[in-house]
Amino acid sequence: MTSTYRPVSIVAVLAASALAMAACGSSESPVESAADEPGALNDKGQIDLEALTEVPAEDFLDHDAYLFTFPGTGSNGCTVPIDPTDMDALIPFGCDTIHVGTRARMTLEYGTVFGFSGNESSRIELTADTRELKPGEKVNASGFILARPTEDTVLIKRGANAVVIKNSEPYPFSPVVDYQRLGKKTPIPYLAGDSLDNIDLSAAEEGTICGMSKPQENHQLVAVATQKGTDCNSVNEAIRQYFALDKQQLGDEHSPDAWTSPDGWRCDVDYFPRFHVDFPDGDFTHCLHEDVGGVVMVPVTLGSAEDSASG
Repeated sequence: MTSTYRPVSIVAVLAASALAMAACGSSESPVESAADEPGALNDKGQIDLEALTEVPAEDFLDHDAYLFTFPGTGSNGCTVPIDPTDMDALIPFGCDTIHVGTRARMTLEYGTVFGFSGNESSRIELTADTRELKPGEKVNASGFILARPTEDTVLIKRGANAVVIKNSEPYPFSPVVDYQRLGKKTPIPYLAGDSLDNIDLSAAEEGTICGMSKPQENHQLVAVATQKGTDCNSVNEAIRQYFALDKQQLGDEHSPDAWTSPDGWRCDVDYFPRFHVDFPDGDFTHCLHEDVGGVVMVPVTLGSAEDSASG
């Protein structure tokens, strides 16, 4: 059953002592643009966010959400809630796109771990008077950066996760998804200036790969930041301490595997991320610090079926 929201004018527990510090990486092929806007793309055809003009998010505010259209991209537009953490928001985050394989109209949704993924059971329809994000403009709405470097291309970015929409089709990048698919960490190829060299692990953005365990056969645990400002170095130490404990030492505070470190990190197996194809179901190990951020340990299978299917 297809639902439509129509805005109107308005661990597997593995030893983690071998966690290596890492940053985000990997991705899809660069997105070409049919129309070059001066300064919007660099000489490699990558989007240069610094060259775009920032416009106020308030200009797109309509009742309970920010609403955007971008005619010429083939997409009806995007909705961004005022509070992106409100899972029951009347108008949640979503962007109108088309599934590359089935050609079905779908909604691009967002999860803190896996980034942007399509949902064919919901659709977005915006009214004719919804304000347009024009070519050459960018905006920061509730932590989502929306940028339109050219007439037919839109970039949406949150933390280390990003997606380009071109001709209605989404080209997503997620460090953990693409690491599983490619087995290596590389920068986003269509975004200029996004390099492994400029990742601050003491203040990692949402979606950043903070570290990983030593592979066992083709399986591995990957630590992914769930909140902007996560201190990857200290959270990896907390994870190391957590996994080093005997099960009988763990407390029973809302979780059979709960534990709080002396410096305020709380770790347990209670995190239920958005479902994503090729990732295992079940509880993921989650470490959270009230004043610092959070991270989730995601079990991945290197060289997934998704990689083979995508060529």
